[in-house]
Amino acid sequence: MQDQNQTRIAKLLPGLMESPALFVHEIRPDKGVALVIEADRSFYRNAVFLDQRVLNQKSKGAWVPLDLLWRHVDAGSGGRIAPASFIFHTGHSGSTLISRLLDEVPNVLGIREPLPLRTMAVGFNGRESLPEGAFEEAFRRTYQLLVRRFSPEQQVIIKATSMCNNIAHLLLRQNSANRGLLLFVKLEVYLANMLDKKETPDIESFFTHRLTGLKKLVRGMDLEMAALSRPEKTAFSWLAEAAEFNSLNTGQDSSKILLMDFDRFLSQKDIHLGMIFSHFGIPGAKEALGRVLASPVFKSYAKQPDFAFTPENREAILNESRATNKAGIDEGLKFVEGLIESHPALEGVLTKTPLS
Repeated sequence: MQDQNQTRIAKLLPGLMESPALFVHEIRPDKGVALVIEADRSFYRNAVFLDQRVLNQKSKGAWVPLDLLWRHVDAGSGGRIAPASFIFHTGHSGSTLISRLLDEVPNVLGIREPLPLRTMAVGFNGRESLPEGAFEEAFRRTYQLLVRRFSPEQQVIIKATSMCNNIAHLLLRQNSANRGLLLFVKLEVYLANMLDKKETPDIESFFTHRLTGLKKLVRGMDLEMAALSRPEKTAFSWLAEAAEFNSLNTGQDSSKILLMDFDRFLSQKDIHLGMIFSHFGIPGAKEALGRVLASPVFKSYAKQPDFAFTPENREAILNESRATNKAGIDEGLKFVEGLIESHPALEGVLTKTPLS
């Protein structure tokens, strides 16, 4: 069966850039290979995350040499850099819900947390050790793969993983029409959410990556994960991503971004959805707005669509956590306040992304 998949993928590769019918699921530069799987419109729409969780026994794909993949990208793209919109976020801040709501708009192709973007985010932090131009070439080709569409009228909206905020400026600069939504929750909300969970693997696994990124923005920043309590590690994760947002918000790409508090979005859905539609240039916004506001997506858990869940359920859970985890929430808030006091370069972070 594996040989059959290998043969089939090899036959389909010449048409790689014609549509997203072949999804490049994973890129491994260290091994010089990439995993390519077959996909259709329903594959993208049904995928909550385009990482390891999207693979199953029915997946049809094969590993192909990376240099062969890049040759097909170059041959099929003609050097064209198509536009796209992006959802960046501080983590656990409603980005999956926003992405799934936008999927309700005709001709929107939502791409949620593709693994190749993670690879590029890690590669960006370590690009100095690569041959000159190697990272830039891989980044451009990865971008070209992610912005393919099934029809010319489709609009690609990519939701990145929170660890990809360090490459947000690169993604926005690929095309002058590119736009980004920066979605966040206040630190107090983030702490109430995360400290209520039994496990938060992304806090630990992304720590070094986030610290590396923050060191590029703030001189003298140095922390040891092992020396931090769970509330401190959680608060640091929020701060690192909020600092990336502040860098974007005050940099040369500021005109391309829309900063949004998820709790304000929930309090005035019609207004904030209208702002997103306008920012992303979604056509037929009036008709699309009514369709999205009536969507059943609002009544399910974004990361688990079969599970009934509403904004009211979310608020009740947060309030319960505030009572249970008050000491940890206070500890996390004080930790970030201390870091900002020690590192004046961080002061601007709280101007747009407040603690509480």
